[in-house]
Amino acid sequence: MMRNYRCRLYKVQLALCRYIGKYRLDELLVQKNDISDALLEKLRSEQDRLFVEFRESGIKDIILPGEIRSIMNTVLVAEKTAQANVISRREEVASTHSLLNTAK
Repeated sequence: MMRNYRCRLYKVQLALCRYIGKYRLDELLVQKNDISDALLEKLRSEQDRLFVEFRESGIKDIILPGEIRSIMNTVLVAEKTAQANVISRREEVASTHSLLNTAK
């Protein structure tokens, strides 16, 4: 009995992976609540056949392949570096304005 239950849950997990796999990463991040609601509706339509009850669903962890994770990390570092440069430039401009005002 327990084996059948696990097998059914595993099949549900595979179906969910296929369903989620249709979305791009940016779509998942922006629309995760809407996608979770759609998932729950889809799961509830199958719960009688699977002999389980689904009460909630959600997108919790998104595991990226190594190459994509590396690219995302590179993009994140570049964005943070750019933000740090903007802050440094603002501080330099403020300092120059202060020196100019002192010189006047």
